[in-house]
Amino acid sequence: MGKEWLDGVLFQLDGQVHVKRLQHLPGNRIRVISDNTLYPSYEIDNFQICARFLGRWAFGRM
Repeated sequence: MGKEWLDGVLFQLDGQVHVKRLQHLPGNRIRVISDNTLYPSYEIDNFQICARFLGRWAFGRM
């Protein structure tokens, strides 16, 4: 699949809510990427999506 990105995805993992960038990887894996350099990227194997994308949001100055 290569670099298929999902930006600003809200998801729950191990009881914690995250807003991250997700990258689909070959072999049913996903890379979780943070814009904050204090939080390193990590990969999840054998993930299952149990939700549907409903919309997109953006934050900015008025």
